[in-house]
Amino acid sequence: MLYVVSQHGMEYMRLVRKCLRTYGLLCLGVYRLLLDDVIDDTGVKCQRTLTRKRYVITHPPANFRLIDTDRVPYSDVDLNYLSGGVV
Repeated sequence: MLYVVSQHGMEYMRLVRKCLRTYGLLCLGVYRLLLDDVIDDTGVKCQRTLTRKRYVITHPPANFRLIDTDRVPYSDVDLNYLSGGVV
């Protein structure tokens, strides 16, 4: 699968519009690294770290903020089929 590289702090909808208008790419959601709790010797949660595991956020809200490790899968769109309307 191919991914758009996200820019830290960019809103998801801004990325969607930019990709569609500029490249004809339709973003399909966000593929985000999972945070894992680190437990100390006493059994108390002391920090959160990124794991190698990812999860999918489908149809995130427009104001959803992206982070550096996010991947955004996409599909090519034939813009000739889009009729009217502003993207």
